Amino acid sequence: MVPAGIQPEMFESATPEKFRARHQISDCPIVMYTGVLNAFQRIDYLLRAFAVVLTEQPNALLLMLSPLVSEPHEKECKRLANELGISDAIIWIVPHSLEDLPSYLALASVTVISRPDCPGHPVKLLNYMLAGKPTVCFAGAAKGIRHLHDAFVVPDHDCEALGKGIITLLKDRALAAKLGANAHTTVLANFDWRQICLKIECIYKKLLSATPEIAYAQAERPASATPES
Repeated sequence: MVPAGIQPEMFESATPEKFRARHQISDCPIVMYTGVLNAFQRIDYLLRAFAVVLTEQPNALLLMLSPLVSEPHEKECKRLANELGISDAIIWIVPHSLEDLPSYLALASVTVISRPDCPGHPVKLLNYMLAGKPTVCFAGAAKGIRHLHDAFVVPDHDCEALGKGIITLLKDRALAAKLGANAHTTVLANFDWRQICLKIECIYKKLLSATPEIAYAQAERPASATPES
């Protein structure tokens, strides 16, 4: 399997204060989600989890960043936020550019992935890790990370646990800093495109140096027989 990769230099010059001023964000705990608002992302889980957060952290703010405009999905998300009574604690930033993402992420106290049963590798997770931010996510999205080492992982579909995980990291800043630092180390070691490409080159070299029969056999091996890079 070839995972998604990151470009470390993209996050080297973040300037978060300009966005703090633009959106009039006070010095409060900031929970952040980045990504599209489509139903498969289970934003409903995130909003329900944030309602749990506000019961213990009433000054927390949820920043919802989406790179794409999708009025029907945004309307549905805002409807649920109103229903839950949490609209005043949410800032919707739609759309945003890729070049602004590092600066927005620099504002976050905790980042979140609310999608369970994720078949692929969440690129937002790599961005969170590269930004050195502590992440709370469902087990189905926890690709290449470990609970309480470089992320806070909770059971799939458990909104209460997702909210409690966010609360834990907002209150325990030492744990949050540890998870963020370890996440940054993990992403540089395992998901830097330069490292991934070296591994891919090794595969091609082995295939090109093998006899046609061996090369064909290697190429036809089932995915389960090949460990993930």
